[in-house]
Amino acid sequence: MIERQSFQAELAVGYPPFRERYMSNVVLERPWRIVATAVPDGGIFTHMRTVWEFAEAMSNSSTGLPTNPFVRKCMVSTRVSFSIEYEFASALHAQAASLVFDKMAQSNLAAYLARCQQLYGK
Repeated sequence: MIERQSFQAELAVGYPPFRERYMSNVVLERPWRIVATAVPDGGIFTHMRTVWEFAEAMSNSSTGLPTNPFVRKCMVSTRVSFSIEYEFASALHAQAASLVFDKMAQSNLAAYLARCQQLYGK
């Protein structure tokens, strides 16, 4: 059963020394999908949409996925897909983001993995 929940959240994007906050409409379709879309309010983005999708995947040679260490009873892994579409409202923000985009992506992934570790352990 999919549980659907919608709300607005203040999110932040950036990498020091640049950090901007914006409002986003968030839709949770538990347990499989999260979609966040920036509110078009004349802020930092003309368009911003992120999608997280979670899917069970059997761990075997055909998927190439490792066994999920958090689910030791069965041979199930979780495939996490992340996509992002965005356009900055100003050329200055676009240029600044292009310089640090890889660091921001690595930081986002590290935060996700740290949270998983905190919730589920090794």
